[in-house]
Amino acid sequence: MSQESVERFREIWGKWSGGKYPQNAKLGQFLTALEDQTHAASVSSSGDLRAVQCILLDSESVGAPSRLAIHEVTRCLGDEWSMEDTKDVNFVQAMLLAVRPKAPSLAELMVAGRAAQRGRNSQQSLIPKWLNSAQGEPRRAGGSNVPTVSFVPRSAPSFANFDAAVEYLLTNSHQDLRFSGFSSQLLTALDELNLAIGQEVDSKAAVDWGDASASRQTLQDNKKSQWNYAHFGSDLNILLSHLIKRITALGSSLKVELVLRRLTELQGNAHGFNIYGKDLVQTLVQIKSEILQTHHTRETQSWQQEYRRWAEAVTALVQPQALASAEQQLLWWGQSRYCSPLRCSYRTLRSNLIETVWWAAVEVAEIGKPLEFAPLSAFLVNALETLGLDVNEKKPASDWLASLGEILKADDDNIRKYVTPKDPLKSLAEKDALGLPVTWLRLKRTGELSSAVALNLELEIDLGEFSEWILGELLLDHRMAL
Repeated sequence: MSQESVERFREIWGKWSGGKYPQNAKLGQFLTALEDQTHAASVSSSGDLRAVQCILLDSESVGAPSRLAIHEVTRCLGDEWSMEDTKDVNFVQAMLLAVRPKAPSLAELMVAGRAAQRGRNSQQSLIPKWLNSAQGEPRRAGGSNVPTVSFVPRSAPSFANFDAAVEYLLTNSHQDLRFSGFSSQLLTALDELNLAIGQEVDSKAAVDWGDASASRQTLQDNKKSQWNYAHFGSDLNILLSHLIKRITALGSSLKVELVLRRLTELQGNAHGFNIYGKDLVQTLVQIKSEILQTHHTRETQSWQQEYRRWAEAVTALVQPQALASAEQQLLWWGQSRYCSPLRCSYRTLRSNLIETVWWAAVEVAEIGKPLEFAPLSAFLVNALETLGLDVNEKKPASDWLASLGEILKADDDNIRKYVTPKDPLKSLAEKDALGLPVTWLRLKRTGELSSAVALNLELEIDLGEFSEWILGELLLDHRMAL
């Protein structure tokens, strides 16, 4: 956890809560987990999207704490985090802003979510500023040198001592042993698991049991005792729980209550090793397997991040030509005023206002994928005005969206090809379309739109602004699919 994140959180929370600082001893742990997740999200547009959705969410809206976007983002916080009320949502939003001082670039494309946020007066001074930070400089060439990939993979934990210790435990799992008969092997296995988790964060990390140190010391002090499970089961489960929570903070989906169910049920009973030995071995092996899986996932994410850096550098070399080509195609499209998907002139579509806007946005998004959003949206609005549409006509957003929904319902192969979103946006929006009203309509979902997207759709916007809503989400779809 960086000190900058802590300071940013204190500043944000101080403004939002009237200066009252939350008494949460786990704040550092939560910020660290979100920082780790943010590093992974930097190579994942899906993670970026969920973070923006969480920050756009009106914390006082009905069902806000139970939104799937919130739960996907807070999953890394582990079992000690609970999402119960408005304050919890605000707390997550403040932490996200603290660990993500700059909005991901796709935030700029969520025009509807930016424009139609509900309530949250105390937050309105900061959220728009954060969202606007996503608007970058125009894309330019980055030099002429051929980029190289500098990713150096880290070796997975060897678990040499662990494997020997667990083999001993398994071999003797049918024996009615007391603690002294297997304590050395058990402590070796536990320490090696803990070290492996620590080294995922810091290669120079040493064994550190943190809050569970007292339980670790208790077992160490009584290695030669004739204890049965009733004597040390509680301390053992504290140590196992500590391991699971640490690996969960790195992205694992293990649940303490599920993994330790059997060992917890036996806790307090005067059993010998033959009763719980196999359950203990199974738990240790399961944690080891999860550590290796987490290592593999994090290495893959690091590789993806380096690959994306390389790909962006390569793109920068060829981008001037790509940008020039897109700009030329747009100028030709604007002059010809021909709708390629429908193979007709836009002049023949003017009788249906929203159909014209939809197809114009579809074509501008397709041609202008490599271009900056702000000038691209200005070009679209100007093109619609040139076609004779009154881009200043105002209606509630819900009215514009209802008209668009009717257009998108048409059961036509020509339309269906352009209507259905691509993955990953499609699968993400099917689960939670927060801030994505156009995408929700493209999915042809049933239900109440305003609740599904958690936006104030009674907000009056003009036709030009509505065309930007459509264009933004179409570009979001294209860019997430890259």
